[in-house]
Amino acid sequence: MEELFSYYEKSKEKEDKIRYIKAFIKAAKREKHKQRIAAGYYILSGLYDDERVLKYSDSMINLMSKKSIKYYPSLAYLIKAYYYQDNYQYDDAIDNYLLTIEYAKKHNNKSLEIRVKHSIGSLKRRLKMYDEAAIIFKENLEYAKKNSLEEKRLSSIMELANLYTESKKIDSAQRYIKLGKTLSLRSKDTFRYHHLNLNQGIVECHKKNYRVAIELLEREIPFFKERKSDNFLTYVFFYLGKSFEGINEEEKKIIVYKKVDSLFQIEKPIFSFVREAYESLINKYKKDNDLKNQLLYINKLIKFDSIVNYNERYLNRKIYREYDIPKLKSEKEIVIKQMKKNKVFFHSIITTISLIVVLLLILFVYQFHKKRVYKQRFEELINSKEVVEVVKIKKENTNIPKQIREIILEGLNDFEIKQKFINSNITLNSLAKDLDTNTQYLSKIVNHYKGKSFSMYLNDLRISYIVERLKKDVILRKYTVKAIAKEAGFNNAESFSKAFYNLNGIKPSYFLKELEKKEVN
Repeated sequence: MEELFSYYEKSKEKEDKIRYIKAFIKAAKREKHKQRIAAGYYILSGLYDDERVLKYSDSMINLMSKKSIKYYPSLAYLIKAYYYQDNYQYDDAIDNYLLTIEYAKKHNNKSLEIRVKHSIGSLKRRLKMYDEAAIIFKENLEYAKKNSLEEKRLSSIMELANLYTESKKIDSAQRYIKLGKTLSLRSKDTFRYHHLNLNQGIVECHKKNYRVAIELLEREIPFFKERKSDNFLTYVFFYLGKSFEGINEEEKKIIVYKKVDSLFQIEKPIFSFVREAYESLINKYKKDNDLKNQLLYINKLIKFDSIVNYNERYLNRKIYREYDIPKLKSEKEIVIKQMKKNKVFFHSIITTISLIVVLLLILFVYQFHKKRVYKQRFEELINSKEVVEVVKIKKENTNIPKQIREIILEGLNDFEIKQKFINSNITLNSLAKDLDTNTQYLSKIVNHYKGKSFSMYLNDLRISYIVERLKKDVILRKYTVKAIAKEAGFNNAESFSKAFYNLNGIKPSYFLKELEKKEVN
C-alpha cells in the first residue's frame, strides 16, 4: 500500500492519481484497514469537483460514523460543506459545517473547530449576515492571539476587513485594514497586502473620496492581472466604475463596466454588484436609444440571473433578489419590438399620415353636415309659432273617471296658459295638490294625453316658453345660459342645456349665436 501511495504522490496527471488511489483503497479493504480506506476516500473526494465528492464523502461517513476518531468522519462533513457552499446550496453547507463542529468538539479538535467556524463566518458574510459573521471572526481572532497562531490571526483580520468594507462600516473597516497590512508585511504575504489595498480603495469610494479611490484601485490592476486574479479584478473595475460615476466621468464608467462584463464571461463570478454593472450599461444604451447594445446587455444580464438561479444562490434561504427577471425579460421584448418597429418606420409614417388625412376628411364632412343640420333646425325653430302644446282629448280609456279626467285636463290647460311651469319648485306632487288630485292620476293623464313623462312635459313647456321669449327679447339674449335657464324655471344650466337639445336638436349657445347673427343682418 505504501508503494501505491508513493506512486500517487509522484503522479502529475489527475487520471493517474485517481487510478493509484483506487488501487490503494482496494488493498486497504483487503486488509480491512478502516483508517486507510477512509484516507483513500478523502483523497478521492478532493480529486473530483462534481457529485462524486459527495459520494466518497458519504462513503467515509458510513465507514467511520460508528467509531469516529479525531479526523473522521468530521473531515467528510467538512468536504461536503465546502462542496455545497461552492454550489451555493447554503442550507446544506451550514448543516454539514455544524456536524463537522460536533465531531471536532467530541474529539477536542480545536484547530478543526476554528477552521470550520471561519468557513461559517465567511458564508454568513456572503449572505450579508454581518453581525453574526463578525462575532465568529472576533472569537477566532481572540483564540489565534492567545495561541500565537499568526496565520489564523491574519485570516480573521482579513475577513473582518472584508466584512466591514462590504457593510460600509468605515471606521471598523479602516481599523482592520491597517492592522492587516501591518501583519501581512511582517509575514511577507504580498497577496493579502494588495487585497487590503483593494479594500482601502473600496472604502474611499464609500466615503465619496472618488479621486483617491481611483488612484488606489488603478494602482492594484497590474498586481492582480499578473496573478490572473480575475475575481479581484472584478471588484477593482466595478468600484472604479462607481468612482467614475461619482465624478461624472460617464464614458470611463462604461469602459470599466464593460471590463466587469468581460471578466464575468471568463470566470462567471457570482457577485451581486455584477448585476448593477449590467443595469448601468443597459440604462446608458437605453438613454442613447442604442437598441442593439441595450438588447446585448439585457441578454447578458438574463444570462447572469440564469446562473444565479441555476445555482439557487438567492433562493435557498430567500436571501434577496436585486432584479426582477420577468421584468427584465419584458424589457427585452420591448426592445426587440422597438427594433422591429424601426425597420418599418417609414411605412408606418405613410400609413399614419394617410389615416390622419382620411380622419380629417371624415371630420370635415361630419362638421359640415352637422352645421347644415343645426342651421336647418334653427330655421325651423325660429319660424315656429307654437308656444304651448294644445291638449288633444283622446278617446282611449285611462281607467280614470271622466269627471276627474276633465278637471285634471282643464287644470293642465290653465297651468300652461298662465305659465306656472316657470316656477322652479314645481313637482308632480305639488301640481297634483294644486289640481286637487293624486300623483298617480296626474301622471297617467300626462302620459296618455301629452305622450310623455311628467318631467319631459315640464321641460318641454319651459323650453318652448323661453325660445319664444328669446325670439322677441333682445335684452334676455344678453344673459348667460345659467341666467336664461333660471328664467325658464331650471335649477342649473346643465339640465337646461340638455332639455333644450332634446327638444330642438341644437344647443342653446348655438341658438343664441344664430339669433344675434340674424339680428345684425
